[in-house]
Formats: sequence, structure tokens, C-alpha cells
Amino acid sequence: GPVNSILEAFLSGAYAQGLARYHALPHPTAEDQRWAGACALNMDQASLAKDLFLTARAAAPGAGVGLATAYRIGHEYTLAWTALEQVVPDALLPLDLALYWREVGALRYVEGHLPEATQALEQAWSAVLASPEGGPLRGTVAQTLAFMYGVRGLDRQAEGFLEHALAASPPARRVYVLAARALRHIYLGRHADAQADLEEAASLVAQLPAARAIVQYTAGLLS
Repeated sequence: GPVNSILEAFLSGAYAQGLARYHALPHPTAEDQRWAGACALNMDQASLAKDLFLTARAAAPGAGVGLATAYRIGHEYTLAWTALEQVVPDALLPLDLALYWREVGALRYVEGHLPEATQALEQAWSAVLASPEGGPLRGTVAQTLAFMYGVRGLDRQAEGFLEHALAASPPARRVYVLAARALRHIYLGRHADAQADLEEAASLVAQLPAARAIVQYTAGLLS
């Protein structure tokens, strides 16, 4: 069927637009509420997001995943797990399944269980590859996996996922992936590689002034 227009806005990062579309609907569905909640969460409107997720949860199981994310962002980890435990993964579409496993991974990471976090994120990666509309999420899932493997000192896997993240990210996100990869190069003593990534990142910053600080910070570590 046609992709929900609020989901479309969420996936393209147009969160304000997604919320505006939601508020303009005379009869929003649970699906509308759920993706509006995801937009609200990304705009730091946590209480609105929670209300939307709680309202939508009975009819749109993916809303339970969003609810868990809202609780985690507010450091309410027990509530986050409780929300996730009420979600039946088998009932989820691939996109929701990817978000589900990404959330499990994030919570495991917060608890310091890195191998379990990595395993959950690998499942998120499989689900996001299987999701027809999951393309925009590939970059973030891959970047999180690269970070996990990097923290664990598993360099080959970390680099593989940084490659995936670069391939899947729109220009605005590429800046962050390049900065992350430059950091890895610096720690591993590969200064020429780091320089190349930072030069590409700097050329993209014009489109994304918010990323200037991360590029400058990383470049400062090189000098």
C-alpha cells in the first residue's frame, strides 16, 4: 500500500512536517499517531510522544517500541523494558522489527552488556535490510553497530559497518559517519586516512552547519 505520509516525513528527518501533517488530520489512525509520536520524540517533545504511543499501542504494536525509546531517553530503563516486553516481535513488520531490535540493543548497551547489545543490533541490521521502506534507517543502524564493534576492539567489523553506514547515509548524515571514521583512523594512527575523511566531511558541512563542531573537534585531534 502507499507509505503513510507521517512515516515518510519521519524517515526523511522532516519531523516538524510530520507533526504538522498529523495535527492537520481530522481522523488520525493509530499508525498516524505512532509515527507522529516518533516525530515528536525527535523534536524533544517527550510527553507528547508518550501520549501518542500509549494511545496507538493497542492497534499499532510498533508504538510499544516507540514508548520504550521515549522511556529510555528519559533514563527510565525499567519502564522501557516493561514497554518492550509487551511487544510481540513476531507481530511486527520488518521496519518495526528493526526499531525493536535497535531498542533492545540500546538498552543492553546502557546496562553494559556489549556482546548482547551487538547481537540485538545485528538482528536490527537484518530486519532493516529486509524492510522495503527501511533504507533511511540503514545508516543509523550500521553506524551504531560500527560504534559497538569499535568499543569492543573488533576493528574489522567496525570498519565494515562504517562502510555500510557511509553507503546508506544521506549527505546530512554522512558528515557524522565520516567524523566517526576519522576518529577511528586517528586512534589507530592512520593520519592520512583521517585527513581524507575530514576533508570530505568539511566539504559537506556547508549543507549542515550543525555538524561543523564535530568536524572541527575531530580535526583538532589530528593537529
